[in-house]
Amino acid sequence: MEPGEDSRSAPRVHPPAWTLEQITNFWDNYQSIPHFQTRWFSLTCGPGIVDFADRHIGKQGLVLDYGCGRGDLMELLLADGRRCVGVDGSPQNVRKTQSRFEGRPGFLGAFQTPNPTLPAQPDTAFVVEVIEHMPRAVAADFLRGIGALLPAGAHIFVSCPNKEDIAAAEVLCPECGCCFHPVQHMQSLAPSDVAALANEAGFDTVFAGATRFRRRGESRLHNALLVAWYTLIGRLPHLVFVGRKR
Repeated sequence: MEPGEDSRSAPRVHPPAWTLEQITNFWDNYQSIPHFQTRWFSLTCGPGIVDFADRHIGKQGLVLDYGCGRGDLMELLLADGRRCVGVDGSPQNVRKTQSRFEGRPGFLGAFQTPNPTLPAQPDTAFVVEVIEHMPRAVAADFLRGIGALLPAGAHIFVSCPNKEDIAAAEVLCPECGCCFHPVQHMQSLAPSDVAALANEAGFDTVFAGATRFRRRGESRLHNALLVAWYTLIGRLPHLVFVGRKR
Protein backbone atom coordinates (compact mmCIF):
# COMPACT_ATOMS: atom_id res chain seq x y z
CA MET A 1 0.00 0.00 0.00
CA GLU A 2 1.34 3.41 -0.97
CA PRO A 3 1.98 5.98 1.79
CA GLY A 4 -1.16 7.97 2.50
CA GLU A 5 -3.44 5.43 0.79
CA ASP A 6 -6.65 4.69 2.75
CA SER A 7 -6.88 0.98 3.61
CA ARG A 8 -10.61 1.21 4.28
CA SER A 9 -12.89 -0.22 1.61
CA ALA A 10 -16.15 1.46 0.65
CA PRO A 11 -19.34 -0.43 1.52
CA ARG A 12 -20.75 -2.48 -1.34
CA VAL A 13 -23.61 -0.74 -3.18
CA HIS A 14 -26.73 -2.87 -2.93
CA PRO A 15 -30.52 -2.59 -3.21
CA PRO A 16 -32.73 -2.78 -0.13
CA ALA A 17 -34.45 -6.02 0.78
CA TRP A 18 -37.74 -4.23 1.64
CA THR A 19 -38.97 -6.99 3.88
CA LEU A 20 -42.14 -6.34 5.86
CA GLU A 21 -39.97 -5.58 8.90
CA GLN A 22 -37.84 -3.11 6.94
CA ILE A 23 -40.89 -1.36 5.52
CA THR A 24 -42.45 -1.06 8.98
CA ASN A 25 -39.22 0.29 10.45
CA PHE A 26 -38.78 2.74 7.56
CA TRP A 27 -42.21 4.32 7.98
CA ASP A 28 -42.10 4.32 11.78
CA ASN A 29 -38.82 6.23 11.56
CA TYR A 30 -40.03 8.47 8.72
CA GLN A 31 -43.06 9.70 10.60
CA SER A 32 -41.00 10.31 13.75
CA ILE A 33 -39.03 13.10 12.03
CA PRO A 34 -40.82 16.41 12.74
CA HIS A 35 -39.86 18.28 9.56
CA PHE A 36 -41.09 15.36 7.41
CA GLN A 37 -44.64 15.86 8.66
CA THR A 38 -45.56 18.28 5.86
CA ARG A 39 -44.53 15.79 3.13
CA TRP A 40 -47.49 13.40 3.36
CA PHE A 41 -49.18 13.12 -0.01
CA SER A 42 -52.78 13.34 1.17
CA LEU A 43 -51.92 16.43 3.19
CA THR A 44 -50.40 18.28 0.22
CA CYS A 45 -52.59 16.96 -2.61
CA GLY A 46 -55.78 16.07 -0.74
CA PRO A 47 -57.84 18.93 -2.25
CA GLY A 48 -57.11 17.72 -5.77
CA ILE A 49 -57.86 14.10 -4.88
CA VAL A 50 -61.27 15.10 -3.52
CA ASP A 51 -61.97 17.30 -6.58
CA PHE A 52 -61.15 14.47 -8.96
CA ALA A 53 -63.16 11.86 -7.06
CA ASP A 54 -66.19 14.14 -6.83
CA ARG A 55 -66.18 14.53 -10.62
CA HIS A 56 -65.87 10.82 -11.42
CA ILE A 57 -67.63 9.13 -8.50
CA GLY A 58 -69.78 11.64 -6.61
CA LYS A 59 -70.27 12.15 -2.90
CA GLN A 60 -72.75 9.44 -1.95
CA GLY A 61 -72.25 6.70 0.60
CA LEU A 62 -69.57 5.50 2.98
CA VAL A 63 -65.89 6.10 2.09
CA LEU A 64 -63.07 3.69 2.98
CA ASP A 65 -59.60 5.23 3.08
CA TYR A 66 -57.38 2.15 2.65
CA GLY A 67 -53.88 3.08 3.77
CA CYS A 68 -55.24 6.06 5.67
CA GLY A 69 -52.00 6.93 7.46
CA ARG A 70 -52.77 9.56 10.06
CA GLY A 71 -56.06 10.57 8.40
CA ASP A 72 -55.21 13.62 6.29
CA LEU A 73 -57.57 12.66 3.45
CA MET A 74 -60.36 11.79 5.87
CA GLU A 75 -59.99 15.24 7.44
CA LEU A 76 -61.10 16.77 4.14
CA LEU A 77 -63.84 14.22 3.53
CA LEU A 78 -65.32 14.58 7.01
CA ALA A 79 -65.22 18.37 6.71
CA ASP A 80 -67.24 17.96 3.51
CA GLY A 81 -69.92 16.02 5.39
CA ARG A 82 -68.85 12.55 4.22
CA ARG A 83 -69.02 9.33 6.25
CA CYS A 84 -65.59 7.67 6.52
CA VAL A 85 -63.79 4.62 7.82
CA GLY A 86 -60.01 4.17 7.79
CA VAL A 87 -57.77 1.12 7.40
CA ASP A 88 -54.00 0.99 7.78
CA GLY A 89 -51.28 -1.60 8.33
CA SER A 90 -49.54 0.43 11.04
CA PRO A 91 -50.94 0.07 14.58
CA GLN A 92 -49.51 3.51 15.36
CA ASN A 93 -51.41 5.09 12.45
CA VAL A 94 -54.63 3.35 13.45
CA ARG A 95 -54.31 4.69 17.00
CA LYS A 96 -53.50 8.21 15.77
CA THR A 97 -56.44 8.26 13.36
CA GLN A 98 -58.85 6.87 15.94
CA SER A 99 -57.76 9.49 18.46
CA ARG A 100 -57.82 12.31 15.91
CA PHE A 101 -61.45 11.74 14.85
CA GLU A 102 -62.99 10.14 17.94
CA GLY A 103 -66.52 11.53 18.31
CA ARG A 104 -66.39 13.37 14.97
CA PRO A 105 -69.69 13.21 13.04
CA GLY A 106 -69.36 10.80 10.12
CA PHE A 107 -66.30 8.94 11.47
CA LEU A 108 -66.95 5.20 11.81
CA GLY A 109 -63.53 4.17 13.12
CA ALA A 110 -60.01 3.12 12.09
CA PHE A 111 -59.02 -0.53 11.72
CA GLN A 112 -55.82 -2.47 11.14
CA THR A 113 -54.96 -4.83 8.32
CA PRO A 114 -54.99 -7.69 7.57
CA ASN A 115 -58.67 -8.67 7.46
CA PRO A 116 -60.25 -5.58 9.05
CA THR A 117 -63.82 -6.00 10.30
CA LEU A 118 -65.62 -2.89 9.11
CA PRO A 119 -68.88 -1.59 10.61
CA ALA A 120 -70.52 -1.40 7.16
CA GLN A 121 -69.70 -2.03 3.51
CA PRO A 122 -68.14 1.06 1.89
CA ASP A 123 -69.48 2.51 -1.34
CA THR A 124 -66.09 3.93 -2.35
CA ALA A 125 -62.55 2.88 -1.48
CA PHE A 126 -59.65 5.33 -1.79
CA VAL A 127 -56.22 3.73 -2.27
CA VAL A 128 -53.99 6.81 -2.41
CA GLU A 129 -50.26 6.36 -3.11
CA VAL A 130 -50.15 2.79 -1.85
CA ILE A 131 -49.78 0.47 -4.83
CA GLU A 132 -46.32 1.74 -5.83
CA HIS A 133 -44.98 0.58 -2.45
CA MET A 134 -45.38 -3.12 -3.30
CA PRO A 135 -44.07 -5.52 -5.95
CA ARG A 136 -46.27 -5.79 -9.03
CA ALA A 137 -46.62 -9.55 -8.47
CA VAL A 138 -48.77 -8.96 -5.37
CA ALA A 139 -50.66 -5.85 -6.51
CA ALA A 140 -53.65 -7.62 -8.10
CA ASP A 141 -54.18 -9.75 -4.98
CA PHE A 142 -53.92 -6.58 -2.87
CA LEU A 143 -56.66 -4.89 -4.90
CA ARG A 144 -58.71 -8.07 -4.84
CA GLY A 145 -58.55 -8.03 -1.03
CA ILE A 146 -59.89 -4.48 -0.98
CA GLY A 147 -62.63 -5.54 -3.37
CA ALA A 148 -63.70 -8.22 -0.89
CA LEU A 149 -64.68 -5.42 1.50
CA LEU A 150 -66.92 -3.74 -1.09
CA PRO A 151 -70.36 -4.60 -2.49
CA ALA A 152 -70.94 -5.04 -6.22
CA GLY A 153 -71.18 -1.67 -7.92
CA ALA A 154 -68.92 0.09 -5.41
CA HIS A 155 -66.11 2.30 -6.71
CA ILE A 156 -62.38 2.21 -6.15
CA PHE A 157 -60.09 5.23 -6.57
CA VAL A 158 -56.39 4.37 -6.98
CA SER A 159 -53.61 6.94 -7.32
CA CYS A 160 -49.85 6.63 -7.71
CA PRO A 161 -47.01 8.41 -9.53
CA ASN A 162 -47.39 8.38 -13.31
CA LYS A 163 -44.58 6.51 -15.09
CA GLU A 164 -42.09 7.41 -12.37
CA ASP A 165 -38.38 7.12 -13.11
CA ILE A 166 -37.55 5.33 -9.88
CA ALA A 167 -33.80 5.08 -10.55
CA ALA A 168 -33.55 8.85 -11.08
CA ALA A 169 -34.93 9.45 -7.58
CA GLU A 170 -32.74 6.94 -5.74
CA VAL A 171 -30.40 7.99 -2.95
CA LEU A 172 -27.36 6.25 -1.46
CA CYS A 173 -26.83 5.52 2.22
CA PRO A 174 -23.28 6.61 3.16
CA GLU A 175 -23.09 4.14 6.03
CA CYS A 176 -24.10 0.85 4.42
CA GLY A 177 -24.11 1.53 0.66
CA CYS A 178 -27.81 0.80 0.19
CA CYS A 179 -29.20 2.47 -2.96
CA PHE A 180 -32.92 3.03 -2.44
CA HIS A 181 -35.94 5.12 -3.34
CA PRO A 182 -36.33 7.84 -0.67
CA VAL A 183 -39.98 7.01 0.02
CA GLN A 184 -39.85 3.24 -0.57
CA HIS A 185 -41.35 3.03 -4.06
CA MET A 186 -40.92 -0.40 -5.59
CA GLN A 187 -42.56 -0.17 -9.02
CA SER A 188 -43.25 2.36 -11.77
CA LEU A 189 -46.72 2.22 -13.28
CA ALA A 190 -48.54 3.56 -16.33
CA PRO A 191 -52.34 3.97 -16.40
CA SER A 192 -52.68 0.81 -18.49
CA ASP A 193 -50.70 -1.14 -15.87
CA VAL A 194 -53.02 -0.14 -13.03
CA ALA A 195 -56.10 -0.73 -15.19
CA ALA A 196 -54.89 -4.25 -16.02
CA LEU A 197 -54.23 -5.05 -12.35
CA ALA A 198 -57.59 -3.66 -11.24
CA ASN A 199 -59.46 -5.43 -14.03
CA GLU A 200 -57.83 -8.69 -12.95
CA ALA A 201 -58.91 -7.94 -9.38
CA GLY A 202 -62.57 -7.59 -10.40
CA PHE A 203 -62.99 -3.87 -11.20
CA ASP A 204 -64.24 -2.49 -14.50
CA THR A 205 -62.57 0.69 -15.72
CA VAL A 206 -64.40 4.00 -15.33
CA PHE A 207 -61.29 6.14 -15.82
CA ALA A 208 -57.60 5.38 -16.28
CA GLY A 209 -55.26 8.23 -17.04
CA ALA A 210 -52.96 10.94 -15.75
CA THR A 211 -53.56 14.32 -14.15
CA ARG A 212 -52.03 16.83 -11.80
CA PHE A 213 -53.78 17.09 -8.41
CA ARG A 214 -54.53 20.52 -7.02
CA ARG A 215 -52.34 21.14 -3.98
CA ARG A 216 -53.30 22.64 -0.66
CA GLY A 217 -53.56 26.42 -0.96
CA GLU A 218 -53.80 26.42 -4.78
CA SER A 219 -56.79 27.76 -6.68
CA ARG A 220 -58.59 25.57 -9.18
CA LEU A 221 -57.68 28.02 -11.95
CA HIS A 222 -53.99 27.83 -11.10
CA ASN A 223 -54.11 24.05 -11.13
CA ALA A 224 -56.05 23.98 -14.43
CA LEU A 225 -53.30 26.05 -16.05
CA LEU A 226 -50.64 23.70 -14.68
CA VAL A 227 -52.59 20.66 -15.93
CA ALA A 228 -52.69 22.23 -19.42
CA TRP A 229 -48.94 22.91 -19.31
CA TYR A 230 -47.97 19.45 -18.06
CA THR A 231 -50.28 17.88 -20.66
CA LEU A 232 -48.58 19.89 -23.39
CA ILE A 233 -45.09 18.75 -22.37
CA GLY A 234 -46.22 15.18 -21.59
CA ARG A 235 -45.30 15.23 -17.90
CA LEU A 236 -48.53 14.87 -15.93
CA PRO A 237 -47.27 13.61 -12.56
CA HIS A 238 -50.22 11.75 -11.05
CA LEU A 239 -51.84 8.52 -12.23
CA VAL A 240 -55.51 7.86 -11.44
CA PHE A 241 -57.63 4.77 -11.87
CA VAL A 242 -61.34 4.79 -11.06
CA GLY A 243 -63.11 1.46 -11.24
CA ARG A 244 -66.44 -0.17 -10.40
CA LYS A 245 -66.63 -3.59 -8.77
CA ARG A 246 -68.32 -6.20 -10.91
